[in-house]
Parts: sequence; structure tokens; C-alpha cells
Amino acid sequence: MKFFGKETFYFNYQIINARLHGIKSAILLVFFPNYYQSNNFVMNIRTFILFALGICLFSCGDSSKNGDQTEETPSVEITPVSTPSEDMTFMQLQKWEVTDMIFDNDGLGVALDKKPYLIFRDGRASGFAGCNSFVGEYVEGENNGLNFNNLGYTKKACPEAARIEDRFLKLMETAQSFELNANKDKLKIKSTNGQIHLVLK
Repeated sequence: MKFFGKETFYFNYQIINARLHGIKSAILLVFFPNYYQSNNFVMNIRTFILFALGICLFSCGDSSKNGDQTEETPSVEITPVSTPSEDMTFMQLQKWEVTDMIFDNDGLGVALDKKPYLIFRDGRASGFAGCNSFVGEYVEGENNGLNFNNLGYTKKACPEAARIEDRFLKLMETAQSFELNANKDKLKIKSTNGQIHLVLK
């Protein structure tokens, strides 16, 4: 068994005592500033300690926020067609108004004074999402495949339409195909999360 001499014991005691003194000084500077004289040196130390504490709190909060984020379901990639299909050619330059949606197996009616709508035009998609206008791109794929890309929209706040708009945009972002009925007046956009049902206006 190895024993330490008095010098080693005294040296360790001095280190521990110095650390405790430093912690005590930091606490007094932050929470009891009047304990010391109000000179520039003391105030600079106090400012530095407050700044360091703020950085630590901000870092902890930011990492907690990132941990709560959930990943959205990506859209299914399609093989683009060289020329638009007959159905897509008909769908272009028409106004398609949303009647209802299915999102994660839950039906959602659209009871708004101004309903969301969608317009196709030469690879560009535009329309109204329930509160905000949007623009973006669409790609037609083989076997009625359909993807929407680079969607951008205005940033107005509409509490009464927020849920409908959020579902509508998420379904567009994860769209994978479309289906036009025989009369060419009803359109169904199928997504990995559900469906959007639209009618010709």
C-alpha cells in the first residue's frame, strides 16, 4: 500500500480549497454583486460569467428542440414522362377545387368560404392552400405518377384554416400519383399520407 507524505496532502488540500474559493467567488459575483467593490474588473468578470451561463442554457434548449422534431414522409420518386399524357394535357390551365381530403386515414371536409384550389401549367403548379397562395413545380411520371417539388407559399396566419392548409400542403409534398375520372371533372391526387379530392371549376 502506498502512503502519501504531508507535502502531498497539503498540496491537494490547497487545490481543493482554491477550487471551492473560485466557485464561491463566482456565485457571489453573479447573485450578490454588492459583496465586492463595483470596479470595472469585477463587473467584467460578472458579465463574462452571465454570458457563459446564457450560452449553456441556449445550447441545452436548442438541442432539446431538435430532439422533438419528427421526419416527414418523403414523396415517392417517379420516372418522368417525355411528353404529357392526355389526362395531364386536359388538366392543365384548369382550376381544380378541393372538396375533401383523407390524411392518415382520417377524412377531412373543407368547409371554408374560399376553398383551396390547384392549377397545372407546363410543369408549374400554383393555387391557394386555404390561407396562403403557393407556387411550385410538378413532374408527371409513368402510370399517372405525380410529384410536386420546390413548393413556396406566402406566410399569412389564418387560425380557422390552418389545419386544412397544413394537411393540404403535406399531401402535395408527398404526392405520388393522380387519377382523373371518365367524365374528366373529378381529380384524385394520391399521396403516401392520404388523398386530395378535387373537382373541375
